[in-house]
Amino acid sequence: LVSQLKEHGFSDPQSSALFQHVVLESNSLAMLRLSQGNGSEARQWLNKAAALTVTVIPEGDLIKGPGASDERKGPASMLGLRVLTLNNLACWQKAGGNAGKAVETLTEVIEDLIT
Repeated sequence: LVSQLKEHGFSDPQSSALFQHVVLESNSLAMLRLSQGNGSEARQWLNKAAALTVTVIPEGDLIKGPGASDERKGPASMLGLRVLTLNNLACWQKAGGNAGKAVETLTEVIEDLIT
């Protein structure tokens, strides 16, 4: 999936929808594990989502597929998925007692949004 997206971007709606699902589910599982007190497993899921949102394709490429154009159903761009992932990472950092690092991560989110 990753190699296909690197080559073609999100022009294929099925690949696009699958990619969005993988990133969103990784984030969901991370937050579930964090709420259950399993910080190390939460971090593993966040690492997967973070790696995907950084390395696959350019930030501005719009995701195509079910719900992609409907903002109420989820992020519609790489930037949206990246912001979601970094926000969840900041939650993990704060839960682990590292509020300073969480602030740094949220600052990165803001920088991603304004650039």
